Amino acid sequence: MIKRFVLRRLAFLIPQLFIVSILAFTLIKLSPGDVATLVLGPLHDVSAERRVREELGLDKSVFTQYAKYVERTVQLDFGRSFRTKQDVVDELGRKVPATLWLISLALVVCLVVGIGVGYLAALAPPGGLLNRGIIGYGFLAGALPDFWVGLILIFFLFTKLDILPVPSGQLPLGVDQPDRVTSVVILDSLLDGDFNKAGVAFRSTIMPLLTLVLVYAPVVLKITAVTTAEVFHSQYVIGARAVGVRQRTIVRYIMRNALLPIITTSGVLYAFLLGGAVLVETVFSWGGFGQYAVDAVTNKDFNVIQTFLLVAAVFTIFVYLAVDLLHFAVDPRIRAGVSGK
Repeated sequence: MIKRFVLRRLAFLIPQLFIVSILAFTLIKLSPGDVATLVLGPLHDVSAERRVREELGLDKSVFTQYAKYVERTVQLDFGRSFRTKQDVVDELGRKVPATLWLISLALVVCLVVGIGVGYLAALAPPGGLLNRGIIGYGFLAGALPDFWVGLILIFFLFTKLDILPVPSGQLPLGVDQPDRVTSVVILDSLLDGDFNKAGVAFRSTIMPLLTLVLVYAPVVLKITAVTTAEVFHSQYVIGARAVGVRQRTIVRYIMRNALLPIITTSGVLYAFLLGGAVLVETVFSWGGFGQYAVDAVTNKDFNVIQTFLLVAAVFTIFVYLAVDLLHFAVDPRIRAGVSGK
């Protein structure tokens, strides 16, 4: 049954990726700037430009160029970066793990904080100080730009209080990088057995992590508070409490019924965190996929921009697939619909 459900969802993957590839290709074609000029620089002769256009296939029709782009993409050949002169695939191997580590860690903390605090908000007396404070924080933090929160944290925690290291990436300036295995400095340091460097890397992670949590945890907090409050005041919970069902059992019923919207919100949040990492990584010089994309846009590095759009789309598609699988596991109504019962 689950195999049928997965195959049905994967059937939508190919048309989704097809549409994304068209959008990525079209956006680059409509962007100002010339690829040949980026490769050769502003000072070049006509013969060199003609040769580069032939090598890159820019002298062919748009449809031929798109077909070649799809062919290279299927082979995981994303070309070379015009700025760094490195293969984009190789650079992705160094950039993506750092971003996935940061946003995954942020998602876990957001869920722990958001679900815990949201549950307290749902059980707190309506209109009370605790309830108003929690809900007020949710609305305030959700409206703050993540880059602004990051700059405020740098100002207080580094500039004024000097309790966290300079925001210069996964390690402070002047600290040697560990041998690269996972491209996540804290994990590579642990694999090297260098616990002091792992501690330094953890301290360097606190500010970007705290920025993402402060901005995105309210999303989980608000949905948890609203759905838990609805379930808490539902008729079956009131009836269960009246007949003497234990509080622990009631809490389990409440959390199980409030779980579906929380799962959906978590998937959306994970995709949002990838977008949030673009600015947060730039503020903290994190050196991940997000900062890589910002540098590409600034320097009109078209191959990298296309790759970022495609990878971000694939990431989002598979996150939503995971959300659907969790819904399938939790909600018996979906399982019944798939089995036809």
